[in-house]
Amino acid sequence: TEFDFTQPITEDVTIYAHYENIAPASSFAEALDAVLAGQEVEALPIQDTEDFTSFVARADEVPEDQLVELTGDIDLGGATYTAIVGFKGDLNGNNYSISDATFTASGENSGMFAVIGDGQTIANLTLENITVKNGENAGVLAGTITAANGDSGTGPLIQNVHVKGGSVTGRNMGGLVGYTFLSTIQYCSVEGTTVSGLVNAGGIAGLSYSKILNCYAKNSPFAIMARGGIVAKNLETGVIQYCWTTQNAVSGHQDQCTESNNVVSVLARTPESKFTDAGFSEAIWDLGTGFNTTLDPENSNIKYQFGEEEAI
Repeated sequence: TEFDFTQPITEDVTIYAHYENIAPASSFAEALDAVLAGQEVEALPIQDTEDFTSFVARADEVPEDQLVELTGDIDLGGATYTAIVGFKGDLNGNNYSISDATFTASGENSGMFAVIGDGQTIANLTLENITVKNGENAGVLAGTITAANGDSGTGPLIQNVHVKGGSVTGRNMGGLVGYTFLSTIQYCSVEGTTVSGLVNAGGIAGLSYSKILNCYAKNSPFAIMARGGIVAKNLETGVIQYCWTTQNAVSGHQDQCTESNNVVSVLARTPESKFTDAGFSEAIWDLGTGFNTTLDPENSNIKYQFGEEEAI
């Protein structure tokens, strides 16, 4: 019997909770429909190509701060998509991969996401053999990663995201992102990804006003103007720290920014002692133990484990 809270209580009353057993959603679309109907769903699952295609089509319906997660590796079989637009949630890849797809530009931005924005977290993801075509800003993960209105406190966090193979073409290009502003990118890597085009080409980012920390890139970015192993142009609020690259320069151009404790060409020419001199060790990029990043669904914090847990 449902209790009527509008009536005055005149004697002792025992109230029992009522529980409704809701079966877990079996698909991304089903879980999103449940959320939009007012149900609480901890994470919207992406478990196969069908789910991913639904995610691309309906990403702009996902509420802000809603967690989306991969539940397995997804091979997209060479499919072509337009860059995802309007996504405002968080994505936890759970250390799974998305592979074999092409993304074309949505407006000025080309990548799996057109834009990653305020307060978002993308973590624990590998993107393998992804082709990104012809954006003003182009990167395998996103064309643009940015905080709005110049507020660094709302900047996105990109952590433990790894790009392998594939290619990026455009104007401002990076293996991970084309343009990034007042964001934090850390513990990420790019390996064997072709980055080539018109103006700025970087192993991680083309144009950066963000913090890029503890990242590495093993590729050969090329552009007519600026190119760098980590960032093509590191500008003003940009910070590149504790990064390494197989290229001859960490950044191709710098202006009122910070570059420190980085290592160039560590695989080819730099002795191990260079790591110690710079204040960090090669073990920091031991991804075998570094794949223990987890999202805390209660407050969206990230914890990353390099032998011991570290709250970021």
